[in-house]
Amino acid sequence: MKGASAAVILALLFGLATVLWLDSLDGISFFETKTETATTTAPVTESRTLTETLVSTTTRTQTVTSTATQTGSQVRVIIQGDVVADISYPHDYDELAEYALSLINEDRGIEGLAPVTLSPIPSGQYHANSMLRNGYFSHWDDQGYKPYMRYTLLGGRGSVTENVGVFSCTPACYLSTSDVKEAIKALQSQMMHNDTICCNDGHRNNILNPHRNRVSIGVAYLQTAVYLVQDFENYYMHLFDPVYSDGIVTLRGSLFNPVSPTTVAIYFDKSPTPISPSLLNEPLYAGAYDQGDFTGGVFPPCTIRCPSYAGTAITVYATTWQVSSDSMNIQFPLVRFIQKHGNGVYTLQLLDTDMKPPQESTSISIFIG
Repeated sequence: MKGASAAVILALLFGLATVLWLDSLDGISFFETKTETATTTAPVTESRTLTETLVSTTTRTQTVTSTATQTGSQVRVIIQGDVVADISYPHDYDELAEYALSLINEDRGIEGLAPVTLSPIPSGQYHANSMLRNGYFSHWDDQGYKPYMRYTLLGGRGSVTENVGVFSCTPACYLSTSDVKEAIKALQSQMMHNDTICCNDGHRNNILNPHRNRVSIGVAYLQTAVYLVQDFENYYMHLFDPVYSDGIVTLRGSLFNPVSPTTVAIYFDKSPTPISPSLLNEPLYAGAYDQGDFTGGVFPPCTIRCPSYAGTAITVYATTWQVSSDSMNIQFPLVRFIQKHGNGVYTLQLLDTDMKPPQESTSISIFIG
C-alpha cells in the first residue's frame, strides 16, 4: 500500500432510542429499545459483477436449508424449495473472515467480554457483495431491504444490528490477502478508537455490547476498495418454523441462553421496493435506519389490571406465553396489526424491558402481501 492515498468511510452508527409508551399500573412510564442506525458521507463508485439474486416470498418467514460457506465460490441459499440468493465469496474469504473475527474478539477481550462466534447466516456477505457490485454505500440495499429484513430472509432468527465500512485507495493498492487484512484492521481500529466524533461511538458500542454472541462477517473487495460488514447478533434460541402461519405468530423453540421476555414490540415498514444505486448514495438513504414505525405490541395473557400501550398503539395479549430455562412457546394473532396497516413488513422484537437498557432476543421480519 506504499504511495497509495487511502480513505476510510464508515456507516455512521448511532443508537437512536425508540420510545414505547406504556400504560402501567403506576401511571405512565416508558422504556427504550436501542436501534443501531447509520449514515454515510460519500458515494462509492467502484463495482464488479457478482452473481447475486434475491427472490423473496411473502406472507411467511422462511427456513434456510443450506448456508454452508465455500471459499472462492458461490453458495446457493435455499428457502423452502425456492432460491433466495446466490452469494459469492472471495477466494480468501475464510482467512479474511477469521482475521476480522479475531480483531473483534481481541477488542472484546480487552474489555473483559466473552468472544463472539462466526454466524452461519450469510447476511453480511450478501450485503458486502451488493454494495461492491452496484457501487453504493448504505444500510439499505438495492431491493429496499434494511439489515433486519435481509437477516430474516437469509435465515436469521435472533436479533441483528449492523456495522458497515469501506476503505478505498488510489492507485490500486489491495493486491493481496495481506493488503485486504490491513484494510480490515484499519476499519476495525477506526470503529473502536476514532468513533466518537463521527458516530457517537455507535460502532464501538455494537462491537462491545456484552449481549452479542455471534457476528455475520462480509468482506468484498477490488484492488481499489474493501467493503466490510459486521452483522452482530443476539442469538439465544433455536426457533421452530413456521414463525407465521394462518395469521398466527409462533415463537417456539429451545433456548441456548435464558431469556425473560416481558413483551413483543411490533414495528411496521411499507413493502420494500427496488432502489437505484445512485439514489442509495443520496442523503435520503445515507441517514439513519430504524426498525420501522412502532405500531404496538404483545403482552402475556392477562385478565385483570393488565398493562397496555398508550395512545393509538395496539395492545394484544398472547394466547400462549410459556418461557422456561430451556424452552419457549409464545403465540399470538397478528390480525389487528394487519387490519390497521395492511401489506408490508412486520418486525417482531422479543424484549426484556426489565433489563437496563432493554435487550431484544429477536428482530424477525414477517412479509405480508
